[in-house]
Amino acid sequence: MRKWVLSFSLIGLSVVFALSGCGSSTPAPCPLSSSCTCGTPVACQAQSYVFATTNARQVLLFPVEQNGGLGLPGSLPGPFLPGGISVSTPSRELFVADHAQGTLYAFTTAGTGQYSAAPGSPYALGSSTGFLEGVATTSDGKFVYVIGLAGEISGFSIAGDGSLTPIPSSPFPVASESLAAVTEASTKFLFVVNSSSVTAFTIDSASGALLAAGPPVALSGSSLAGIEMAATTPTGNFLYIGVNGTNHVDAFSFDAVSGALTAVSGSPFLVGTGPAALTVTGTTLYVLDNTNGTVSALAWDKNTGALSEISGSPFSAPYGAGVATLNGQYLYVTSVNNVFPPFVNEILGYSISSSGALTPLGGSPYQAGAQLWGGIAAH
Repeated sequence: MRKWVLSFSLIGLSVVFALSGCGSSTPAPCPLSSSCTCGTPVACQAQSYVFATTNARQVLLFPVEQNGGLGLPGSLPGPFLPGGISVSTPSRELFVADHAQGTLYAFTTAGTGQYSAAPGSPYALGSSTGFLEGVATTSDGKFVYVIGLAGEISGFSIAGDGSLTPIPSSPFPVASESLAAVTEASTKFLFVVNSSSVTAFTIDSASGALLAAGPPVALSGSSLAGIEMAATTPTGNFLYIGVNGTNHVDAFSFDAVSGALTAVSGSPFLVGTGPAALTVTGTTLYVLDNTNGTVSALAWDKNTGALSEISGSPFSAPYGAGVATLNGQYLYVTSVNNVFPPFVNEILGYSISSSGALTPLGGSPYQAGAQLWGGIAAH
């Protein structure tokens, strides 16, 4: 049976069409795509990237290869002192906060397929926000939120060209010294975490305006909250927060209508000795422990949200600073040591098995060629 494959690239945006006969033949592979079907012309998804912040005023873009490995990175002009980093799921805009200068960098592939600064970027947020911390985008790609350490949430609507417009009534008040922010799959809620509590906000679907869903909910202990210390599950309405003051993960369910938080039975769950960053797939929560240099993998129960560590966990991840997953298939860790020799600035890559276990990818670690700051995102 003959097979035709037409492949072309639009400056970093790779698209593959496959046409194959049925029977014993297998359709041509689509990088990081599960949508290819026998006998059907398929437009495979765009080139995936791992994004990493640096202290060299650059954001690195590592192209993801078909086996999950990383190619040589390109770069974009970035913030002086990076804060949070987030990438929009449907439209692929990239956002990076400048912690010290109070600006938000926005990058888009609109019109070319190649990442470039969005019109108007970087955006000044004003002196009242304080140092900028976590960044969160809604899963529908309509809104982005930036947390200011002084106790403000700056919200923006995202245009088709990646440009930003302040949401009416923004900025919105939140507890001071808040750092981490995360949205959830339905795009109804934003959760913001500081060192001792978490606050849920409802998101107006039309304007993006925020309204507190209730008073802050206390965490199980005090935490030096980081900008990647919270994660929500893709289904099931569960929120997980790392509490490194007590080496636990706090688990909450949230009401699908009001966003009200309720502690999961058995929470908090003990994990490692220094939980620093979280990411979650459809089956597993991954907790980066930068004290032990490991990643713990905990299966989350789809009915209750309870956590249980899987066989083989924790997995080695020396000098881990940030963690991200891609399509539930791969996990990446920024490995950073710029304090004492031997200096380390690289990305660790792992494949994720059906059980959630991690296996280092061939070619890992991947050298950054610049001093990493630790922030990481993938799409």
